[in-house]
Amino acid sequence: MWVLRQRLSAALLRIIGITTTRKARGNAAEENLSNARRWAKILSLAVPGQPMPRLVCFALSARDRERVRSALREAERLIPAPPNLRVLAVGRRSGTFAKVSACIPPAGRGQFGKLWHGNSLAFYYRFQEPFLVVFYTRQNAYLRRNRNAFVGLLLHEMTHAVLDAQGVHRQLDRQFKAFVRRIDHLRHPRMETLYPVLADVGSIAKLALKELYMVAWLVQRGRGDYLLENYREVFPADRCPRPLFYRSRKSLQDPETFRLTFEFTLSMLAILLPLERLQSSAADEFLAHMEECYLVNLGEMIALFKPLRNLIRKRFSYGEGFQRAYFDAVFKAMRALIS
Repeated sequence: MWVLRQRLSAALLRIIGITTTRKARGNAAEENLSNARRWAKILSLAVPGQPMPRLVCFALSARDRERVRSALREAERLIPAPPNLRVLAVGRRSGTFAKVSACIPPAGRGQFGKLWHGNSLAFYYRFQEPFLVVFYTRQNAYLRRNRNAFVGLLLHEMTHAVLDAQGVHRQLDRQFKAFVRRIDHLRHPRMETLYPVLADVGSIAKLALKELYMVAWLVQRGRGDYLLENYREVFPADRCPRPLFYRSRKSLQDPETFRLTFEFTLSMLAILLPLERLQSSAADEFLAHMEECYLVNLGEMIALFKPLRNLIRKRFSYGEGFQRAYFDAVFKAMRALIS
């Protein structure tokens, strides 16, 4: 029996809530200047001749603001964040969205609002400039008592900004478009029903690869322990989420089960495979817990996703060649399940 953890998928989506949007057309310099002025005006932070500060806090006590500043200083000491990154620390969602969303150009507000009103622990968002990281310290109570986990959350989002600034996300967008074109040419008797699910799997694959890159980037630079500390808070060792069962391949004809299968598997691979490189008892305990909870009796799924797992372990890179092979492996697994 294959056990798919439904609550895990929700937790994973809260972790990997990332998006970027395409630059609007027009004069980029004028748009960026207009955007910067909008931030300064709405947030009332304009100081003549000075840029907007790195950190802006909303609805936070003086003590919480100091916690945020301390964690951010430590995160910036550990990795070089893009100079134009702006961090918004928000103590509550209600009463702050209108003020912040007014800072975003109209074309970017829709996606920003979806992320804001979702259940993400934090998210990274880009529309032109500036880069933006948002987290909710009152919503995530563990951030107050576990500073290293807080730093890990910041490193998580800041690394997405670093990789985006390096052009990795643009490469992924190109490979995702190629993946969708392959779906367009796929023939299946239930294609009308399957198409939106298959396209959704492509989006999940892109988000999971961004997560894989983020985890690997931090582990390679010796910062994985902070990330692990955050994951251990999100996935506590004393309990496992409630499972969702399906007993046969025939069950995968249900579109939601099909989508959850890929969401679960790709997200798990993105987190667990890079963490295997951490040589610590804490990492070993976390990996053992995750396997005990979520990788029980995988059966057919192990064989189905084995090529993708081997690809990540043996050919991992930040180049488009690996990205192309990754999406190809996902496409083949997807096609095998619907055949």
